[in-house]
Amino acid sequence: MAASLPPTGIPPDILKEVIDQVRNTRTSRTCELAFVSLYLYDYVTTLDQEANRTDVVQADVLHEDPVLSHIFLSQPCQCLDLSEHESNDSDFIVPETEENPADVQRCDHWFKFQSGEAIVTLGIMQAILVTRIWAIYNSTPLLITLNIFGGLQLAASSIIMGISITGGIATSQPGRGFFVCDITTPPYFAAYWIPILMFEFTLFLLIVIKGFQKFHRSRVFSVSGMSGQGLLNIMVRDSVIYFFIIAAIYAATAAVWFWTDPSLYQSLSVVGIMVPPMVASKMLFSLRQSFYEETTKSALGHELRFASPPSSSWSQHTRQTRSLHEERGQREEWGGAQPETSV
Repeated sequence: MAASLPPTGIPPDILKEVIDQVRNTRTSRTCELAFVSLYLYDYVTTLDQEANRTDVVQADVLHEDPVLSHIFLSQPCQCLDLSEHESNDSDFIVPETEENPADVQRCDHWFKFQSGEAIVTLGIMQAILVTRIWAIYNSTPLLITLNIFGGLQLAASSIIMGISITGGIATSQPGRGFFVCDITTPPYFAAYWIPILMFEFTLFLLIVIKGFQKFHRSRVFSVSGMSGQGLLNIMVRDSVIYFFIIAAIYAATAAVWFWTDPSLYQSLSVVGIMVPPMVASKMLFSLRQSFYEETTKSALGHELRFASPPSSSWSQHTRQTRSLHEERGQREEWGGAQPETSV
């Protein structure tokens, strides 16, 4: 028996289990740290844009929840050094540590809170997207329809998430001697992303239809008393880019949730929580900046119109008047200097 044990004295199956758990947890924590750092960097670099021109809807709500949840509520992990425990040739006993019910309960609350936070963040972003669709189409019935569809989509995703989390088993010790929050979920847990992708695809189709119509007929909308054609172009462009980025992230997250170990869920879930708010806030800033620049140009053009030199017709009239006066002066000069006559 001793000959079959590795140098650490730990059976290979138990050693592999612990190593896998440590590796997966480290991967998830590294991804969380990387994207939290990216999120904070994006927040700091765009803080001036949020502080200026506060008459437009702020994106602060998109910059709050994920940071709080991933920085202040991340669970630490600890690992026991199993190589310190002795084993003999006939028996190997990994020291079992009973799970503290309070720790398990905290893990269960943590997963439920994180799931609820993801739903709330998703609902805020989709409300912004629906508002953009309403601004593009200028249709109140469409807005009501999308709100109903979005509510049903959020309800379906919430039900799938709730059943999966409630039916799962939270644990604070997924591996022997390894302490970290983990949970087992059914395979259909990945179906959480299906209603979300369907709703995002519906919004994408509406944007594509409006963009297709824009290239076939010139229709100008009135936005705040100014021509909205430029703003319409920006909204169509940003919404298409947003869909491809978000669809790729959501599809990849669904694949990870379906095929990988639950300990790796956080490695890509953090991307689905952090990246969409960043992209959505960029969409808001882009539209606001374009509106501000166009308004500034309009005001500047109005000032220059009154300070500009006279028009060509006015200049021509001035030249004709000046020429007439010069001609008259020459005739008067010639008339006053008549040649002398001989006597």
